[in-house]
Amino acid sequence: MDALELVRNFPEGRNAEDAIRELVPNVIEEEGPFDGVIAYSERSIVAGSLILEEAIRSKCEGRKPQIKMAIFFGGWPPISADTSQSMLMDESDLFIDIPTCHVVGSKDPFLLGSMALFNVCNGDLAEMFDHGKGHTLPRDQETIAEPGAVIQKMIENRSLS
Repeated sequence: MDALELVRNFPEGRNAEDAIRELVPNVIEEEGPFDGVIAYSERSIVAGSLILEEAIRSKCEGRKPQIKMAIFFGGWPPISADTSQSMLMDESDLFIDIPTCHVVGSKDPFLLGSMALFNVCNGDLAEMFDHGKGHTLPRDQETIAEPGAVIQKMIENRSLS
């Protein structure tokens, strides 16, 4: 089933969030495993929440998680499915336990959100790179090279495991 067909068959009387929570796990189950997920800004809320929900399902079902790593550009922490609130490291026992790369900007007005996301990730598996700018993606070759090397190392390490 393709994405357009899913939209056409959107369940009546449901909101988009409920439909996403129902449909995305099905796609992960049918199409996974996935090497990784990449998210920018508020999409990291969705990606982080998805990673946590997938990890919980994997643990309950006794299988390996279907998402192997994540790359976040800017971002915000995941949302708890139970409370619909942002998950902060000192308020939850859950954390993102896959390799992550966090590309942040020290001049980003939303830097605290990026740091909150970084802090809900396994510190032994999380890498951070500060491109020194605002809420933007790095564009020049020199700035792209360093996070590129970190991401390449993550990919190589995942292929060894």
